[in-house]
Amino acid sequence: MLSYAKGDSFAFEVLYERHKDALFCYINRSMRSPDVSEDLAHESWLAVIKAAQSYQPTAKFRTYLFRIAHHKIVDFWRASGDTRTDSEAVPVVNGTAALEAEVLLSQLSAELFRLPSEQQQAFILQQEGFSLQEIADITLCEKETAKSRIRYAKQQLRRRLKL
Repeated sequence: MLSYAKGDSFAFEVLYERHKDALFCYINRSMRSPDVSEDLAHESWLAVIKAAQSYQPTAKFRTYLFRIAHHKIVDFWRASGDTRTDSEAVPVVNGTAALEAEVLLSQLSAELFRLPSEQQQAFILQQEGFSLQEIADITLCEKETAKSRIRYAKQQLRRRLKL
């Protein structure tokens, strides 16, 4: 990012290629709409471009990028009244085991969207491989708060899915 801020456009291409898929997956897990997810990912990258000159490496670039995306998601939820609903259908697949796995995945997805947004975001970020400190940095909370949010999210998911 520092190279990009100094005018190296190839550095941005490297950053984009390295992080675009993970960023989109994170946003898409939160939004359930590929179109909205693409828009928010695009807005996140635009924010990176606009902030390039003032970028300060206080955390890993990935943490910085996901913090921007997190804010875009929260802003979208606020603007839309946070009307997330379970409208995904379970696809039909061959084989009993595959169908059971799809049903469980669909149930997990539905229950994930029923969690409070802070718990949902912390859980998703953990699944993306972020450490507790990175999750705290992204969501602008204390490390212990992030840990609690993840714990509560897992408890609710276990209880609701009867795992």
